[in-house]
Amino acid sequence: YLESKLLCVVGEPINSEHLMTALFNISQLKNVPRPATEAIRAIAYLIGEQETSKAATTISAQVKEIISGEVASQVVIAISPHMANLLQTAERMETNTKELEKLIGRTNEQATPSQSQTRNADTPSYSDAVKNAHAQHPMIDTAVARAGTKERQILLEAIEGESLYKPGQTAASIAKEVQKILITIKQDDSPDLNIKAITKLKNGGLILELDSASSVKWLRKEGNRERFLNALETPAEMKDRTYTVIVPFVPISTPIEETDWRRALEMENDIPENSVSLAKWIKPKHKRAPNQRVAHILLQLADPHSANKVMKDGLYVCKEKLCPHKDKKEPTRCAKCQRWGHIAANCHAECDACATCGEEHRSSECTSQNVRYCVSCENSGHASNDRHCPTYEQECAILDARHPENSMPYFPTNESWTQVLLPPKPAPYRNQTLPSMEPNPGDNDHVNFRQTTLDLAPGQSERQKTKRPPFPTRGYIGTRGVRGTRGRFSPASSSNRIPIGSQRQNTQRTLTSFLNINANANTIPDHPPPSPKPSPRQR
Repeated sequence: YLESKLLCVVGEPINSEHLMTALFNISQLKNVPRPATEAIRAIAYLIGEQETSKAATTISAQVKEIISGEVASQVVIAISPHMANLLQTAERMETNTKELEKLIGRTNEQATPSQSQTRNADTPSYSDAVKNAHAQHPMIDTAVARAGTKERQILLEAIEGESLYKPGQTAASIAKEVQKILITIKQDDSPDLNIKAITKLKNGGLILELDSASSVKWLRKEGNRERFLNALETPAEMKDRTYTVIVPFVPISTPIEETDWRRALEMENDIPENSVSLAKWIKPKHKRAPNQRVAHILLQLADPHSANKVMKDGLYVCKEKLCPHKDKKEPTRCAKCQRWGHIAANCHAECDACATCGEEHRSSECTSQNVRYCVSCENSGHASNDRHCPTYEQECAILDARHPENSMPYFPTNESWTQVLLPPKPAPYRNQTLPSMEPNPGDNDHVNFRQTTLDLAPGQSERQKTKRPPFPTRGYIGTRGVRGTRGRFSPASSSNRIPIGSQRQNTQRTLTSFLNINANANTIPDHPPPSPKPSPRQR
């Protein structure tokens, strides 16, 4: 029927495509309702979509079968050399690991107890701080190393003036005797007590350097210290190392000599008990000014961590915050000859030299008020004890090179923030020299001038023309005193006060009159100037 009506392909087998063609032809017949036409076409489209999906599935399955085998073979060919290399590397690593384990085992068996076994693992050493520092200044490394050496040292001083060693006794023999004493006082819980070096002092004392800081800490304990000192043949005292800071502007009413005040200071600043071993005034009390209210003190602390804490965070005294700083070493100047490098007790000079005028008498007996002479510089521009003396500054630079701790604001410890340097000092200010007013011998046109002081009171007309700013009711206007630098004003200085009020009228006025000395005498006025009024002192 479909072939007779020419609704399908004649002479070919029926398939999905032919069915779709037949349905489309049927939808185009006459007198077919429109809904039927749409339904027939929808069926044709569904048949075509289903046929396309089957074809795609079949094609993809065939492609996978063809390609998968080829890709697998190519991948295996590509990664096979790398897999071989990985297997060889794994075998070598396993062999090397076994050899390292054997080597570590032999090293542990042969190793002896070292300093690191007795040191607290939580506290890094000075050597660790040096190793972990990155690109530090050489001065910082030197200071940290010196601090580590000082931590391992103990100072012994004779009490009755007897020497702790015999004349001519070597450091090696002294070390043997001290080592025997350390062996006798050693306990089960004590670290290794080994003498590393001995330094003989001129006063008969000794400096013992042990192999570790933990040994020194154990030996400084009260019971161990007593047993060690009792075992010595000569009575001696074990000195504690202190760290000194300067605390400025402390009220003079503060009882710094009392022990209770020091304990209260430790509690207020949250530092360990007995950290403050000593507090004293820098200037003696009998040298204070009548109106002085504050002064500087020296504070000695037992450990560097407490000293660095008060310098970094400030020191609180009776709820008032002060700013301490480190007490630096300064060059030694002889009070007798005013030279450097020794003290008056070791001076070989025949006579004294004054620190003010340079004459042959003691500085305390000097009566010269305006004469200044430096013995070191051989210059009359400043005194020998001047803080801006070029020789003094040179000696300070030499001392700072020998002691790098002077260039650091804190005491160097194993904490990184203490291992810093102070910023460089700015260039000193130099006053520009004024051009000389001396006449040139070859210059005939030079005019000589002079300054004349006239004791004249201002006239009524002059007072009316000159308008002065209003002054306060107080008698003097002064400049408040500023601490520290030389050349600044002091409130007690009369040269800083300006007379005002009625005192101005009778004061001496300084007028600069430029008079030509070589001028003609006819230019001098015929009438002499009026006689000056007598000053208050003349009256």
